[in-house]
Amino acid sequence: MILTGGNDLFYDNSYSYWNWSAAIYQDPEELEEKIKSLDIIGRSISDIVSVGFCYNYSEDSISDYFNNKSELKDDELIRNTACPRMALIGDPVILFLDDGRTLDIDYTIESSVRAELDSLPVDIKPSCNSKNLDICCLFEPIIGKKISSIEVKSSMKVSDIDLLFAPELKRQKEYIKAIKIYFEETDNKLEFGAFLDYGTVSLTDRKGNVMMISLEEILEKNSGYISKEGISDYLLG
Repeated sequence: MILTGGNDLFYDNSYSYWNWSAAIYQDPEELEEKIKSLDIIGRSISDIVSVGFCYNYSEDSISDYFNNKSELKDDELIRNTACPRMALIGDPVILFLDDGRTLDIDYTIESSVRAELDSLPVDIKPSCNSKNLDICCLFEPIIGKKISSIEVKSSMKVSDIDLLFAPELKRQKEYIKAIKIYFEETDNKLEFGAFLDYGTVSLTDRKGNVMMISLEEILEKNSGYISKEGISDYLLG
């Protein structure tokens, strides 16, 4: 465990990595003990908020994705496009629990996780100034489901970890590879992972495949982000 020295004082209520007091866990066993101490088994998630930018659903990312499909009409793009229920992020996410608590998780550097209860202001301002996706729509199938268990996946292979952003990890014998949250009454899982200095939050099925959502549903749930009326401007340039 690494203490950051943060004091949870955020200037202008804007998120700062260094001002956050949550410790960094790089050992799988230590992270497992921390998660157990949070006592969230049996609780359900009512909302999921990204503190920072959702990179894979930025306007530029969507525009690039459709760059070679400009011959399709707007309605066809919306209706026929399936998108992964996965958010690529660079800052924490806040899980709002049904008992009024929040679980703040930052897993944006490989084998380096910060997880704490009620440590970030629920109205903290994003670290990005651009319009951002409300990522909760990606994970709606598990909203309201009770958490049944949480698993910390680990690896003993240093080749499974990129040491560029955490060179100190090479001294460890075991590494954090993923965090999986399981729920009652469904095979769907909420999975946290990391790639270089980005984090991923994914909704996966029983086989571990990332589930899909229609572009139409994303647009409907994010009417203030990208509207159907303005889809040509955003998607087709």
